[in-house]
Amino acid sequence: MDEIRNVIEINNLTKDYGDFKLDNISFSVPEGSVCGFIGQNGAGKTTTINLLLDIIRRDSGEIKLFGESVDSNSAALRENIGVVFDEMGFHEFMTAKDLNIMMKNIYRNWDEKKFFEYLKKFSLPSKKKCGSFSRGMRMKLQIAVALSHNAKMLVMDEPTSGLDPIVRNEMINIFREFVLEEDHTIFLSSHITGDLEKIADEVVFIDGGKIVLTGNKDEILESHGILKCKKDEVEKVSSSLVVGCEMSSFGAEILVNDKASAEKLYPDMVVEPAALEQIMIYYVNAGKR
Repeated sequence: MDEIRNVIEINNLTKDYGDFKLDNISFSVPEGSVCGFIGQNGAGKTTTINLLLDIIRRDSGEIKLFGESVDSNSAALRENIGVVFDEMGFHEFMTAKDLNIMMKNIYRNWDEKKFFEYLKKFSLPSKKKCGSFSRGMRMKLQIAVALSHNAKMLVMDEPTSGLDPIVRNEMINIFREFVLEEDHTIFLSSHITGDLEKIADEVVFIDGGKIVLTGNKDEILESHGILKCKKDEVEKVSSSLVVGCEMSSFGAEILVNDKASAEKLYPDMVVEPAALEQIMIYYVNAGKR
């Protein structure tokens, strides 16, 4: 059995802006996976992606893509990476036909036939200025470009933000198709955790410039739970299990980090599954306390 390699390896990465610091973060992303990079706005997701793509310079730490250091080979590595940002990076007066001409001169592996096939698949006009496109169409255009130079990995910053549920679902299906081909990988930054629950294999959770949680999504969902109890029962729950606690007029809800242990220790209390969004909220609120 072939060993799974990491396409992203980040070790002790730091970037200090004074008012915000990406603080010594480390994580990896295995080949052939969809990795959801989650956190609230301002948590450090975009800074991490900009460092990953060598758009800004890091203060310290190491970044490897496909096993190679970003420092020594960033231009060549970009050939294998398709990038989709929250805002379209193309001039608004350009048409898809114009983009095709430009991209042929940027990427060695640009596939003109594939690009126009994606335009047709995504119902995108080739002669209309992209400045007149809707938000969903702009995202699809970026994805069409990213997929047309035979990228091995997509790096995306909030690609489904602001889209209606129908278009978001369409995007998710596009991402699924991409990953199923040739061990492709997606690194997807988002605060829409519902989308990531549908598609992500791995999760990296960042808050305040620090990695809070990282691992297999299903294992994270399986290990965490919402324990419901009376207010006077909260102190009975072992502090080693408690991530955070929310009180209401009806009682208390506690996010536990070991659902199986909580069920054994407190058989009279209800332990329900926790959604990714709930897990994120509890960890963020616990960090503020």
